[in-house]
Amino acid sequence: VAARGVALVLAGMIAQARLGGVGFRYDAAAWLDLHKTALPLGFFLVVLNLYSYVDGVMLGYMRTDAETGLYTAAYKIYEGFTYAPLAISTVLTPRLSELFVVDRRRHRQGRSRVGGARRRRGRGGVRHRQAAPRRAVRQRVRRCDAAVPHSFVRAAGGLRDLDSACRGDFGRSRAAAAANRTRRPCCERRPEPVRNPASRTERRGVRDRRGRGREHGDARRRTARRGVNRRVALFVLLFASYAYFYQAGGWNQNSRFDLVRAITNEHTFHIDPYRHATGDKAYFEGHYYSDKAPGLALAAVPIVALVRSGMHLFGADPETYAGIALLSYLATLFTAGLFTALAGVSLYTLCIELGASSDAALFAAITFGLATPIWTLATIFIGHAFSAALLVFAFVAACRSRTWLDGALVGLCAGWATVSEFPAAVPAVLIAALTVVNARRLGRDRALHVIGAMTAAAVASAAVLMAYQWACFGSPFHIAYSSEEGYIGMQQGVFGVNVPRMIRLRRILFGGYRGLLPLAPTLAAAPIGLAIMIGGVRIDGARMKAGIVAAAIAAYYILLNASYAYWEGGWSYGPRHAAPAIPFLCIGLAFLWTMAPALVRWVFVALSAYGLAVTLVAVSTMPLPPANIRRPVADFLWPAFRDGDLSLNTQTFVSGGVADAGFRSHTEPKAAFNLGMKIGLDGRASLLPLIVVWAGCSAALWGSARVKPRAAA
Repeated sequence: VAARGVALVLAGMIAQARLGGVGFRYDAAAWLDLHKTALPLGFFLVVLNLYSYVDGVMLGYMRTDAETGLYTAAYKIYEGFTYAPLAISTVLTPRLSELFVVDRRRHRQGRSRVGGARRRRGRGGVRHRQAAPRRAVRQRVRRCDAAVPHSFVRAAGGLRDLDSACRGDFGRSRAAAAANRTRRPCCERRPEPVRNPASRTERRGVRDRRGRGREHGDARRRTARRGVNRRVALFVLLFASYAYFYQAGGWNQNSRFDLVRAITNEHTFHIDPYRHATGDKAYFEGHYYSDKAPGLALAAVPIVALVRSGMHLFGADPETYAGIALLSYLATLFTAGLFTALAGVSLYTLCIELGASSDAALFAAITFGLATPIWTLATIFIGHAFSAALLVFAFVAACRSRTWLDGALVGLCAGWATVSEFPAAVPAVLIAALTVVNARRLGRDRALHVIGAMTAAAVASAAVLMAYQWACFGSPFHIAYSSEEGYIGMQQGVFGVNVPRMIRLRRILFGGYRGLLPLAPTLAAAPIGLAIMIGGVRIDGARMKAGIVAAAIAAYYILLNASYAYWEGGWSYGPRHAAPAIPFLCIGLAFLWTMAPALVRWVFVALSAYGLAVTLVAVSTMPLPPANIRRPVADFLWPAFRDGDLSLNTQTFVSGGVADAGFRSHTEPKAAFNLGMKIGLDGRASLLPLIVVWAGCSAALWGSARVKPRAAA
């Protein structure tokens, strides 16, 4: 009932503001033409019917009365809110809304204004807007020429300087010059040009214009420099936050790093010597292999090989506990950490290019990098943050799609994101489709260059994956999950993926165990921002296409997590399988911030500050809390942070198991650390160097935002 009331009040307010009130009138012509004029209403009814079908399917998968009751209650609330789009589409459809309006004259005026604006935006609209100032200048020139005597035409240079809009045109009428020549006798010599201050004024005007041009150029350079400074400060802020923490090992991390060690130490792909360090492994024909997608491990191989060579050069042993800790720290930092920090900067740049303000783009980038579970994933050697960063790079290049380099970047990043995390294949296809659509505007030849480069890079990434699988399992299409040990749920559906379940979706979004919104509440407003991108007040084609693809990718990952047999992700902070949706949700936050009033922006800042604080608690204590803790933040992470008990993980990259009870009792030595601990600080005081870095980066960001260009002299 409350939902119906809110929907009707909202529709009434819009009708009062746009149409002068709500009424009803029978118009036979309008009612007969309803099927052509009520397109928003018809689209809404199609969506409603589709959801009714989905509702029937979902009810078939309900297992208990509690699930059915919760879903029925949610559907009733949804049904109440459906009054809003129904009433609003009725009000905003021009022809249909005429049936429900009191002031018909005001309604026609609104329709004519909208129609005129659309016609001007249509064919020739740009030419019309460019020609209008020139026509106005010509009319003023004709009036001024008619008022000036012909004998003073040659002295009109000084008069031209009086009116900047007519400079170069005033006083140069061909009719006036012809009349002057007609009145001059044939034998009369042409008079000498008048030397008057007008020429000096004109020269001074040229010098002034040159000076103003230099000043405007300096202002543009200062603006570009401030943009670079902001990007550098943002990168340092994110990268330092990721580099400050070393989270040690775990089954997922160890499985990937075992592959790195097997390649660099044994020059093979099987992990037989290191199989006891992890339970995430595949068994095939007498050998053990990592069951994870190989992209992250293959990206870390050059880093680990280079550092190992350096350690051997200086006489250090890379196979000690300290050596493996250093290798794993650098492998994590220069893959997941570095790429996620660069993704934050790319997100900032993309939001500005699509039309968001600089402050809005900065808010979205910081929220993405520090106020969501992405921060925890960027400090761990697993593939979610790395894959999300690569998808962001591909998405930015797809939104540009100007040259073949953009196409190659799309293919390489989207392809390697799939090699790093197999679920990224669907977003990679969506981003490739966006690239093709955007490349069409370049013409046939350039579009073929972009698409060809994208295809070649994607094929190269796929070739690496198939070669790895062929070397391990004897077939380019044999995925490691097919031979995984100990996970019966992976045999259900497609590697554990089945249809979405509403109870999982509710827990993924709102639950205290793995809920995303309790950890990052700002993301609750992201769908509104994506809707603004798709159908805002000023519709932009590039922004609309980017918004559609971003919304599709975010929805895909959330529904995929709700479809997965192991939806909770084992040891996890939030729904880690849905983490790659976070950057695409944050794009919507930038456009919501741009249009929001100051009070709403402060609300967003408060919500993001809360998300940053909660994520700081998690990343400084244990970013992957055990699966048996039902309320990780309230029962485990916050008590540890409150007591100053940080960096709790005791599992190394060479140990395969750890007792859950040993984290707070300290029966085993800690394997994780932060950089403050390495300089002698303890407890919460070990976070002080990070706070100092934050303060410096915040000062740089604030200074770049507050500096104004100098006024022209």
